[in-house]
Amino acid sequence: MATEIIDPPPPSSRSTPLVAVAVIGLVLLFLPALAFVVGARAEPIENRPLADLPSPADGWSFFPGMNAWSTDHLPLRKDAVELNDRLVEGLFGEAPVTGGSSGPAVGGSGGAGSLDNLFPRVIEGDDGWLYLGSDMKNPCLAERDVGDTVDELVALRDTVEASGRRFVFVVAPDKSSVVPEHLPGTYPGERCAAERKAAMWQALGAIEGRESWLIDLREPLLERQAADGVDIYRQHDTHWTPRGGAVFGQELLGVLEPGLTSYADVVQTGTRDRAGDLAALLGRVAIDTYAVWELQRAGVVPPDDLPSPGPRPVRLQTTSTDAALFRPPTLLLGDSFTAASRPLVYPLFADLTVLQSQSGASDPSVIADAIAASEVVVLEVVERDLVSEEVPILTPSLRAAIAAALG
Repeated sequence: MATEIIDPPPPSSRSTPLVAVAVIGLVLLFLPALAFVVGARAEPIENRPLADLPSPADGWSFFPGMNAWSTDHLPLRKDAVELNDRLVEGLFGEAPVTGGSSGPAVGGSGGAGSLDNLFPRVIEGDDGWLYLGSDMKNPCLAERDVGDTVDELVALRDTVEASGRRFVFVVAPDKSSVVPEHLPGTYPGERCAAERKAAMWQALGAIEGRESWLIDLREPLLERQAADGVDIYRQHDTHWTPRGGAVFGQELLGVLEPGLTSYADVVQTGTRDRAGDLAALLGRVAIDTYAVWELQRAGVVPPDDLPSPGPRPVRLQTTSTDAALFRPPTLLLGDSFTAASRPLVYPLFADLTVLQSQSGASDPSVIADAIAASEVVVLEVVERDLVSEEVPILTPSLRAAIAAALG
């Protein structure tokens, strides 16, 4: 019987793309090291600061901490995300699955079956609008009563004010709370997030005497948005535009020292094009074009550098030969919304120290000592963090460290 000869199958149409992917993979493996040598450094592309370098003294948590640090500080990381998007679409004809309201949800650090994975990192709305999935995930996964968070906030205020210092609390509303009209018809967490946020606002509104120290920016933001006729949050980013930063600064000074400044000091000077952080989380590049607003106050000379709040306190001094400044030494504890507002907030203060509000999670003395060195303490927290399971700066352990530092 003759042996049947079976011809080898024709080369797969995917062989070329796979070879290309292998070659590109080798390039990407060694390119970050070369980029570091020539001076390239990582920059944050998510709505949080880069992870800190862990210490061997951290025990077993050193290993996951080192993994997070090395990932965050990989040079050209942002460029690699963008290149990955183009490669997958170009070679395989489909977009990468990295989040969004359609396709498998990618939402958190949990493994298979984790509730984290019910929530996308980014919610894709109508007309190309994007929203951070944590706007829904944080409140929906929280189990503790919102009253506990409010009690901790009041206790922190009492601790600071008992030392003779002033305390002001500012809530930066989520984009989904101020510009909800572009959200999709249905999305994970729609109901539970709305219920918890409503409960938190109700609890905050029930605090006696809150008008003198608690600033709710929702209504002022909506008023300015209506007056300007344009959205006050960016389409492809989780943050507000400079107009939102102006609202932050004006409402804050309206509580600290009424009459020191007004919206007349905030002037539109042009437009700006900038890539959105939410698009980056999807491995895309999307440019937002929005109006630029600046503080223009006679005789005011701000410092040359206006840094974002970081893990260590940075003191900034502004001088003025004409317009009034807020004079008492002030500590501003903030997050990325403070960072997005700094040109419209920092130059209102003669003596301002800025610090990331989450710094105390690993080293309570950092925040405690910074508060002790100030006469006024301003704490800004974004809404999605306030309604989460735990707000690090409001924990009893950090409050005890602050009380000890204040004597």
